Amino acid sequence: MKKSENPIDAFVAFFYGRFFMGQIHFFKAIAIWVFIIFGLTTSIIAQERIIEKDEDGNGIIDQKTFFSKDGHLIRLEIDSDQDGYFDGIQYYNDEKIIRIERDTDQDHVMDCIDYYHDGYRIRQERLNKEKKPIRITRFSEDGLPMDMKKDSSGNGRFDTFYFFQNGEVIESRKDTSDNGQINVWMTYADGKPSKEKTDRNEDGIIERIVLYDNEGLAKESRHDRNQNGTLEVCRYYINGEIARQETDEDANGVPDTIIVFKHQKPVRQEKDTNLDGRMDSLTILNQGKPVSRNLDRNHDGVMDHFSRFDDNGLIQEIKQDTDFTGSVDRISRYENGIIDQVLVDSDQDEFFETISWYAQGNMTRQTIDSNRDKRADTWIFFNKKQKKERTEVDSNHDGIVDRRQYYIKGELSRFESDENHDNKVDTKVFYDRGCRSKSLIDSDWDGFFEITQLYTCPGWDLVTKQDINKDGHPELVLYYKDKILRCKEIDRDNDHRVDLREQYNFSAKIIKSEEDRSGSGKMDFIWLYDENEVAVCARQDTNADDQTDVWFYYENQVLVRVEQDTNFDGKPDLWEEYDESEVMVKREKDLDFDGKPDVTEQKEG
Repeated sequence: MKKSENPIDAFVAFFYGRFFMGQIHFFKAIAIWVFIIFGLTTSIIAQERIIEKDEDGNGIIDQKTFFSKDGHLIRLEIDSDQDGYFDGIQYYNDEKIIRIERDTDQDHVMDCIDYYHDGYRIRQERLNKEKKPIRITRFSEDGLPMDMKKDSSGNGRFDTFYFFQNGEVIESRKDTSDNGQINVWMTYADGKPSKEKTDRNEDGIIERIVLYDNEGLAKESRHDRNQNGTLEVCRYYINGEIARQETDEDANGVPDTIIVFKHQKPVRQEKDTNLDGRMDSLTILNQGKPVSRNLDRNHDGVMDHFSRFDDNGLIQEIKQDTDFTGSVDRISRYENGIIDQVLVDSDQDEFFETISWYAQGNMTRQTIDSNRDKRADTWIFFNKKQKKERTEVDSNHDGIVDRRQYYIKGELSRFESDENHDNKVDTKVFYDRGCRSKSLIDSDWDGFFEITQLYTCPGWDLVTKQDINKDGHPELVLYYKDKILRCKEIDRDNDHRVDLREQYNFSAKIIKSEEDRSGSGKMDFIWLYDENEVAVCARQDTNADDQTDVWFYYENQVLVRVEQDTNFDGKPDLWEEYDESEVMVKREKDLDFDGKPDVTEQKEG
């Protein structure tokens, strides 16, 4: 239809032609006639003319053209995907296009507006669902973009800015923190990225620089991970994919960590953990998961810690040279990353005599083969809290346990042993809070524990009691301090009373002995000794009043003098002197008990 034709005349001609040709049913024709006449009348009343078209003949109008009352084009609406919704609208003024609105994602909301001036586009706006601009592009007179700004977060604030020259982008700036401050800068060459700088924390110091190749792919980048102003990490790329990363933590120009990549996943990592200039850690990876790792823990240039991992990257085995002698002395094995078994070679003879077993990561049992005959001779059992419960030992390697230790809450509580290997316990040691408190010993292996050792007696480190006649009462008691015998008590007549007590100095030399010679239960005879364990004096209580009434004096182990208190007043009243053969040669008596001799008897030689 030509623009100058009367639209009503044109429609009438079209309708009658179609009707008389039999292409429109009579009643349907009447309905269409009424609808069209009403629509055209409405358009005329609105002082606009509309021309509708069904370009593909599917019965759905897909184009509407609007004209002013004077016949000028003012708007064109287009349904490009035939869904019944017009997704493109063009606006005109003086027959010149001034704006185009489009629905680019077919959600029935206009999201793109192009503005024109004098026939060329000057600006484009991209809108969100709320019809707010999220990208604005300005164009030059020749239709090339000059600059662009984007609201990438949709918060109503433009955060990314592009600048163009001759239609190609040359620079971009971005505010990634949405605070209005630019922190990423990008320059371009031939429309492709050339160099990028990032100040992520906006402190004025660049933390990342990326260099790109001629294809716009990253070829090198440098990173300041610890934000100290030094770009200590350098990454190298091949065809835009990372191939190698070097880290120089101490900024001495020598990398202390090197990671090699394949298909953008690490396959090899070397580290200098103590920054001495020598790599002391080597990890091999597959699909980003570790396969093996070797460590030099003492930094002597020799690897001494070797780890292997399973297909899931979980630790499978660790071999260690714990004392750095050059040979592995500890092997740890794992199941699904959980410790399962540990072997230890404690004497560096390449024989792993100690084996520990685990369940769910907790040690349950440990064995030791001390004589390397490939048969365990020590078994240690643990509870669920990995505290010792029991230890069994085959001390003579005959295959029979002869020593056992029992624990309560991980502390030793009892020890039992069979010293003569007759399958009977002959020694028992009891502990309190991990310290020995008492021992029982069957020294003659007759089943009776005749020796008792006590470790908690006040004032003594050890008290040993011996019940030789098995009557429940000791005949011999020994007292020790600082591991030295300091006192001995003997019941010689088995009356359950001490009748001989000897005391010793810190050199274990006797200095005093006491005897119950009268059987009264009291020590009535006392010997005193010099530093050479020679008797120098003796005292006797003859009337059981706990007071000395006889004194004996010796020189060179020979009795030389005796003093006696005959009236028990605490003072001697009888004096006797003896020669070298211990024969009395003189006697003096105090008859009136004034402390002075009244009678003297002299034996003539």
